Amino acid sequence: MALAAGAVTEYQLENGLKLVVKEDHRAPVVISQVWYKVGASYEHDGITGVSHVLEHMMF
Repeated sequence: MALAAGAVTEYQLENGLKLVVKEDHRAPVVISQVWYKVGASYEHDGITGVSHVLEHMMF
């Protein structure tokens, strides 16, 4: 089965949240993913590991 070819639309909300939408009308379902710009490379000395803890709290 070939992948659906559709346009990707990007939105930026006032609060800074970026949405990337790709519509596919082959089935009446919605799939969502949440990606966070966090991780060890964003942590400062003294708070290392916070990103990992918050990652587990989001589930």
